[in-house]
Amino acid sequence: MNGFSWVIEGEIGGMARPGHDADRLWKWLAEQGVGLVVSLTESAPDKDAMARHNIESLHLPVPDFTAPRQEDIRRFIEHARFHRHEGHAICVHCGAGIGRTGTMLACYLVSQGAGAAEAIARVRKARPGSVETEEQEAAVRRFAESPSGRHLPKGGKSAKGN
Repeated sequence: MNGFSWVIEGEIGGMARPGHDADRLWKWLAEQGVGLVVSLTESAPDKDAMARHNIESLHLPVPDFTAPRQEDIRRFIEHARFHRHEGHAICVHCGAGIGRTGTMLACYLVSQGAGAAEAIARVRKARPGSVETEEQEAAVRRFAESPSGRHLPKGGKSAKGN
C-alpha cells in the first residue's frame, strides 16, 4: 500500500507521501504494528488522523533531493529507539519514498550496527533507487562516523539507560 516496504520486517519500512485515502493508509499501517510515522515532506500529514489510529507523527521537513541535517537524523533515531522499545514499528516517508526516506532508513540501520555502505546497500535492495544523491550518501557516512551512529544493545536502550 502506498509503495510501502519493510527494510527490516515488522520493524522499519518506508513509503511514498500519503495520498487522498490517507485514513485507510493509517488504519493499514496500524494493523502492521506501526506506531510512529516520520514525515520528511515540507508539509506534514494530518497528525489528528494518525492519532485516531494510535500512530505518533514526527515531522522533520527536508527539501526534496537534499539530505537530512545530522540533528534531524539524531532526533529521528531517538524517536525510533523509544518506539522500538515500546514494541512499535516505524514508517518513514517523503515524496517518492526513496531519497530522503532511504537516507533515514540507512541511518537507522547504522544505528543498529551496520556500516554506512552496507546500510545503503540494504536499503537499496528493499527500496530500489533509494539514497539518490551524493549528499544523501555523505549524510549516512557522517552519521556512521558520529557518536550518535553507534550501535545500541538490543531493547533500544543505551548502556546509560537512555
